[in-house]
Amino acid sequence: MLPIIVVRRPWSFYFLQLLVFIIISGIGCGIASRAVLKINSAASLNRGDYLGLALGGVFVFLAVYMVFRYFKNAPSIIAGESSISFGGREVYALADILDIRFTGKVPLHVLWSFPVEGTRILLKNGTEKYIYDDFYPNTWELKSFLKQRVVDKKIYEPIVPQDATNNDDPESIVFFKGNPILSFSPIMAWTLIACASYLGYIMIQRGEPGVIFIGLAAFLFLALSSSLNYFGLSNNYFIVRNHHFLWMRHAFRIENIKEIVFETTPRGPNRLRIITHDFRSKIYGASTLREKHWLALMNKLMDKGIVVRDECIKPNG
Repeated sequence: MLPIIVVRRPWSFYFLQLLVFIIISGIGCGIASRAVLKINSAASLNRGDYLGLALGGVFVFLAVYMVFRYFKNAPSIIAGESSISFGGREVYALADILDIRFTGKVPLHVLWSFPVEGTRILLKNGTEKYIYDDFYPNTWELKSFLKQRVVDKKIYEPIVPQDATNNDDPESIVFFKGNPILSFSPIMAWTLIACASYLGYIMIQRGEPGVIFIGLAAFLFLALSSSLNYFGLSNNYFIVRNHHFLWMRHAFRIENIKEIVFETTPRGPNRLRIITHDFRSKIYGASTLREKHWLALMNKLMDKGIVVRDECIKPNG
């Protein structure tokens, strides 16, 4: 149904911005706190205090600026029968779109530019617009609309999701997974979880508010679990499972997969992104897989005719 409205994700966008602001501005406030306390007590400031105030102000400014840049890069998008608007201010006719690249990495400009998965739209006047997949919940719907209306020159028809029930024989599934106990990332995470849990327990025993450390341990467990996925391949399906959440089982028909991307993150585990022909996208962290697992999985996927975009294992190989 038209118009198609694309708005920001509550979790991966708004929560991320809140977290970025709290961390960076918190650092700035911590740096400037000594000087602020002196000002409140009418004490004289030395050169180090003035430096702390200036440096703290820089961090607070950076926190505000980064959140501003993220919001500017991810406006709400509305697509109608003959036009598309970004943030309600920039409106372009669909007829003015010269080229669209629906998948691949596009630059995200914050303090510096770094590549993220998204869509690149080139207009006849030379303007480039980027739509970032991870900031919106329904970019697949917008991409399907643009492909039908702009590329295929057809009347838009909403795509109905297909059933992905896995009916393959379990014995025919080949799994690609590492060891969740001996891998570096889980070991580090479990160490932090154990420390947070112990501190929380000790504080509760003393009658102090240790629930914050218990909550931190629970958060770290969920964050760790989200990166402990592994993958299976059968005759007709690509399967995702999780070392911790044993009941989790996501299945994708091989014939519905457009592309699989092996991604890297700055300080996190490698991830696998599944892009289907209707441009739906799912990301799964896989911190236990080693290079040999990724390469074996890549070869099996390519044998089945699936396009694999390797951005982290051997990107230039």
